[in-house]
Amino acid sequence: MKFGHRASRFINFVINDVMPPVLRDSRWLMWPLFRLAFGAEKARLFMAFREQVTQMSDADMAAVYRETASCDLKQTSDLSAPVLERIVARCPQQQAVLDVGCGRGEFLRAMQQRGIPGVGIDLGRDCPQAMSGRYLVGRTEALPLADNSFDTVVCAHVLEHIPDVFAALAELRRVAQRQLVVVLPVERPYRFGFNLHVWFFPYRLNVLQVMRPPAGCQWSLERLGNEWLYIESRS
Repeated sequence: MKFGHRASRFINFVINDVMPPVLRDSRWLMWPLFRLAFGAEKARLFMAFREQVTQMSDADMAAVYRETASCDLKQTSDLSAPVLERIVARCPQQQAVLDVGCGRGEFLRAMQQRGIPGVGIDLGRDCPQAMSGRYLVGRTEALPLADNSFDTVVCAHVLEHIPDVFAALAELRRVAQRQLVVVLPVERPYRFGFNLHVWFFPYRLNVLQVMRPPAGCQWSLERLGNEWLYIESRS
């Protein structure tokens, strides 16, 4: 079963904000919900992930992502329309944009429809055939790109998946010449998750603790719905 943005947001609100933590962290209560959503085998993967992730190798992580690739409950990408429009407004048509963690390329297609050139990079599992020639394979923590390669670097709904988030941030800043745009979900940490997130950002403070805006740049952070939009600019 797939849900749109509005339905997903409501379901997340009920499960993560209305349900008391003593229930939300109960294996006995959550197991039937996970089994209903994913089936028994994949439900076990999701429910064990957050406790086991710190001991996983890159190969282990890749295996989990392969096993759960078909389990996304949303019809569209995590990026909402208001946040997409805000990002597009920050990207002049003549400047090249890099989408790190581009997935199936929905953001890049939206940019291209507006005449903004873009290149996507991801681990390869969702490589969209229609993006041939505008797609690179690589990890966020080790981007196969030169310093200051792109005017704007966008990383939407990716960093929450990466255990070494600070190495990933260093790489994003290394290849971004003019501005870095990061989108993160507003989410509370619980024992069991319907996603493979390892970092959580319920409050503005949590975002800033990870982003650590460097000296000598302008930055902004705002909440739009259930997403954080962080923009870092260099003169």
